[in-house]
Amino acid sequence: IVIHRNGIMTDINPAMQNMMGVQVEDYRGRSILDFIHPDSKEMVGTQIQSNYTGTYQITILRNNGSSFEAELMVKNLTINDDNYRVVTVSDIT
Repeated sequence: IVIHRNGIMTDINPAMQNMMGVQVEDYRGRSILDFIHPDSKEMVGTQIQSNYTGTYQITILRNNGSSFEAELMVKNLTINDDNYRVVTVSDIT
């Protein structure tokens, strides 16, 4: 699970930390695009700007520079009038 606000990562669950090879200090406050393969960045940027909800596939970068194919299921969430996106990530490599 990844939670971000306007493309800035706020939290990820331990399973995603393991998949990406990151710790809290590696991702919190960083752009989600920092962890997206260049071939998928345009698609992810478009989906964020349009508030797309649903499922699509991209390539995610691990902290060590390797990558994996992922299916994303995206939903919007509002907390105290702030809009967040909750993304369930499945490794489909």
